[in-house]
Amino acid sequence: MCYNNLLDIEARENKAQEGYMRDYSIYEQASIFYNCVGLSNDIIGILYELGHCFHYFLEKDIKPFALQELPFEVLEVGSICIEYFGIENINEYLKKNECKRIKEDKLGDIIESFCHIAQVDKFQNWIYSNPNQTNQMRRDKWVELSKVYSYYDIIDLTGYEELIPKYGWQYYHILHQPFYCIDYAISEILALTIWDRYKQNPQEGIKYYKHGCSLGALKSVPDIYNA
Repeated sequence: MCYNNLLDIEARENKAQEGYMRDYSIYEQASIFYNCVGLSNDIIGILYELGHCFHYFLEKDIKPFALQELPFEVLEVGSICIEYFGIENINEYLKKNECKRIKEDKLGDIIESFCHIAQVDKFQNWIYSNPNQTNQMRRDKWVELSKVYSYYDIIDLTGYEELIPKYGWQYYHILHQPFYCIDYAISEILALTIWDRYKQNPQEGIKYYKHGCSLGALKSVPDIYNA
């Protein structure tokens, strides 16, 4: 990827803020687009997108081509695992206290993401079960769920009440890929088990990772998870 100039990760003026991986099946290559701004989050972000690339490289030889299309419940596993493998090895490049902070931040993000995904999934189930809901009803429902799953009652949000119904659900995965967010949580659980194996025996953990990623859609989701 470096040799073919397929890592576009340095910040520049007017560059988009998003990050993503793209594969080019004809050339059997993959690229990463990212906008590094010097934060520790950049490390996690790049590891995540590299994980998508590794997943692609490990399954790209599967034939027929259609069986390279991963089930949604598996699509994020390869990327999330690389985040965990990476934070176990960043001590080679960063100071001990920086590594500790990055790992603590990542662990906190896991808990927060599970809560947010539960809220989003509950919200989407309500939306599609109530097709006649109004804009105000959607706002009220999001606030109601925020009180259950978010930090609504922990942080003083006085003066920001009008922003709460608008924050946390108006983004691509919800508006264009209904019910996809729950697959992040499913993938996270499998990634955590592989991370646990990796911490006990790195070579064994990588072996499980490579084997699972190489299956593509050749197996059912339960079989991939048991592999």
